Amino acid sequence: MFWEVIGWIFFAFLLAVWLYLLIVVFSDLWTNKWNGWITAAWTVGIIGFPVIGILAYMIFRPEPTPGEKAAMNRQQAGISTAGELEKLSDLHDKGVLTDDEFAEQKARVLA
Repeated sequence: MFWEVIGWIFFAFLLAVWLYLLIVVFSDLWTNKWNGWITAAWTVGIIGFPVIGILAYMIFRPEPTPGEKAAMNRQQAGISTAGELEKLSDLHDKGVLTDDEFAEQKARVLA
């Protein structure tokens, strides 16, 4: 009886991990900028061969661009693009940033 309970707890843990992986992989897959055919092929592959499909997706998915990495870091830090642009505008209005520096920083934020 004791080992059955342990077995069910372990099974529930594995199921929770599996559902979490599915949510993470599909949310990443459907929010990227790939061609629709590529997204459809990955979806069919993951549904048809779940373990191999998810592992292959995690291995072969492309690295985010530097702009995407910066946006993810800002999002994790709780900094919005609008808030960052407002701070840059304030610094530019106060004369701390030159026009060229302001344009460069604005392009970095918007990238």
